[in-house]
Amino acid sequence: MRNKVLVLTTLILSSACGCVTCVHVEPTKAAWSGWTASQGSVSQTITCNFDSLSYIQLFAGAKGSGGAYTATVYDNGVQVMSSNGTQDGDCRWVRFDNWDYHVAFTKGRQLTVKFTRSGSDSIQFYYDNDPYRYGQLIVGQDTYPNRDLACRVYGRTKKVDSKPGWGAIPVLVVGSV
Repeated sequence: MRNKVLVLTTLILSSACGCVTCVHVEPTKAAWSGWTASQGSVSQTITCNFDSLSYIQLFAGAKGSGGAYTATVYDNGVQVMSSNGTQDGDCRWVRFDNWDYHVAFTKGRQLTVKFTRSGSDSIQFYYDNDPYRYGQLIVGQDTYPNRDLACRVYGRTKKVDSKPGWGAIPVLVVGSV
């Protein structure tokens, strides 16, 4: 007895998003730390290499009385999104990932990430003089083009692989039993 068996197998691959690092400065390389008591803010300019912002981390020193941190992202001087973060202890990374808006970015654009703190607390920030420049450090209104703030900026790209091959692949198997 001959039976023909037809098996159709479809393999579906979906497109995937990749996480990229735009800025990654470790605090162990810090050359100096300072307080933003009178300046009010500390900022880092970066060149965007992602389509959407995932999260940002800032390395901060003393916790103080626990005032909340705010990270605000500016594109060409215009505020586009912000997030709040809290510090768990002294000398810790403060994470910002709860954004009020999710906007699309253009790769190659210059962005500024500005950090402020609520209450009477100021920010103890760290920077380094790493030879691989990410942009420039700004403390209040003063710019330091040869320094980078100890922060991490992670974004997402739309596709990991732009080569063809994504989609459905039908496979036909005919056999007898």
